[in-house]
Amino acid sequence: MIAFPLTGASMRTALRTFVAGIVLLALPAAAQEINGRFSTSLYGWEKFDTVGASGNVLLGMQNFQVDVNQGNFTLSTSVFGTASLSESIGDGAELRVRNLFAKYRNGDRTFELRLGRVPVFAGVGVGGVDGGFVKIRAAENKLSFSVYGGSNVPGSLVYDHNRDLDKNFLLGAQAVGEIAPGTRLGVSYVNRRIERQEYETLRADSLFNPVMVLISPGSRATQLFGVDASHDAGSGTSFYGRYDYDLNLERTRRGELNARAAITAQFTFLANFIYREPAVPYNSFFTMFPLSPVREYEGGVEYAFTRTLRASARFAYVGYDGDLSRRLSAGLTTTYFTVSYSGSNGYAGELSSFYLQGMYPLLERKLVPTAAISYSSYRLEAGSPDETMFAGSLGAVVRPADHFSFDVQVQMLNNRFMDSDLRGFLKVSYWFHHQLGLL
Repeated sequence: MIAFPLTGASMRTALRTFVAGIVLLALPAAAQEINGRFSTSLYGWEKFDTVGASGNVLLGMQNFQVDVNQGNFTLSTSVFGTASLSESIGDGAELRVRNLFAKYRNGDRTFELRLGRVPVFAGVGVGGVDGGFVKIRAAENKLSFSVYGGSNVPGSLVYDHNRDLDKNFLLGAQAVGEIAPGTRLGVSYVNRRIERQEYETLRADSLFNPVMVLISPGSRATQLFGVDASHDAGSGTSFYGRYDYDLNLERTRRGELNARAAITAQFTFLANFIYREPAVPYNSFFTMFPLSPVREYEGGVEYAFTRTLRASARFAYVGYDGDLSRRLSAGLTTTYFTVSYSGSNGYAGELSSFYLQGMYPLLERKLVPTAAISYSSYRLEAGSPDETMFAGSLGAVVRPADHFSFDVQVQMLNNRFMDSDLRGFLKVSYWFHHQLGLL
């Protein structure tokens, strides 16, 4: 995403960018089809500082998503903006572009090209790129090959035209094929560089006198190779496996095995294994320290009493270097409510949490009241005092017309640090779809 602080010249830049996007959207709008969603939200709460003084905070949020289609061409964008409507947290306004790209796809969908700010989900390559994305399908869509590349979207979300491409890029590819009926195999590769900004700091010279030094850290480098496979045996039984290898550090980054077996039409057994190494970039300072993997073993069951009433339970061991943690979760889900319990103990601390959520549609789903409550008890280690937390919400979704909806919610939080913290949320959404067909 791109983020622009809306102050001074930055505000003018943000407005020009936003207007330019709207103009681009309007150009093909007279051709065929335009659809999307616009929503605006208000979120308010009372904020306390370290000396106990408080002030009311009101935050405004806007979301604008539009797709414009003309034949085989599509222009897609998603814009998100936030602005403080109170003085207690400063202006803090930003305009963010999650994605803004033009797409071409031929009639039989065997070729697809995207240019602009493109989201990427391709095996080990996940993120966003300011560049291009190409996907080719063959063998009656049983084989696909994707390649993408361009400037890496910075984690700070601040758009900077002066970033060096050789220190800040994202390149990758993925091939996916159906090697047998119900069996899919994917191979992927990604090479990512993230530029780190220079900074000045005090360092000691040879006589131990403090001097100002300019630090120029190298760009963070990550290069991964991944393989993933899945098999659907039918009748509710399936398997999935994944393996990620760090080419720079020459070690396994992640391994995963999942199995789901339907014993009967109502009863299903689940089993998962995950192996994870810390995600440390190749030229990071932290590569000097020994890396300890985490191994997670989980088993569970699901039971369907009816088509709309289901129960589930899972138990997991999480192994750390010289220690472990245990995790238990169970829940019951129906059409209109969900109740669940989760608990853990061991290396990661002790936790017990209960959650209940419900909704019920009225007036032909034009009014949907909602409510949720949760209670948690936890402590970080044995011998430390127990902490408790209660949270609840009460609200409704109102749909007076097909294209409009109003979401209203009141939230409350109570713990040792916040005594009866009360918050309010309001969201108004509008969906639109126009088939103009002027060309």
